[in-house]
Amino acid sequence: MRSTHRLGSGGPTGEVGPGDIVIIYGIGGIGINAVQGACTAGARSVIAVDLWRISVRQRSKLGATDAFATAEEAHDFTMALTNAPALNTSIITVGNLESDVVTAAFDVLAKAGILVVVSLSAAMTSTFTSRDFSS
Repeated sequence: MRSTHRLGSGGPTGEVGPGDIVIIYGIGGIGINAVQGACTAGARSVIAVDLWRISVRQRSKLGATDAFATAEEAHDFTMALTNAPALNTSIITVGNLESDVVTAAFDVLAKAGILVVVSLSAAMTSTFTSRDFSS
């Protein structure tokens, strides 16, 4: 059963449920709430990605199971954890949305995974590519 609580992107918007693996890019005010929502929804693993590396103490207080300073570190970790792109939900809450973050968020998702974007960009001038999820 999926979450029915009201904690936004980490809950009903991202369709996070018990046992899910979730990654959140950008752990500011909105990202912290996404972490807490994913935890409340029963996610098995909540991975936080932020340029300012979150200490073990901070991430455990917030509910994140793992934290990384770069998308590359998080990608390597998720591939080791699942042996394939297999995350249920990617949530982007960065302050400055760029195509490389969107691509990174897509690249760790399972075929039926959900991408939630809660960010704005002044002008996204580049495009991004990702693997085809329809096959």
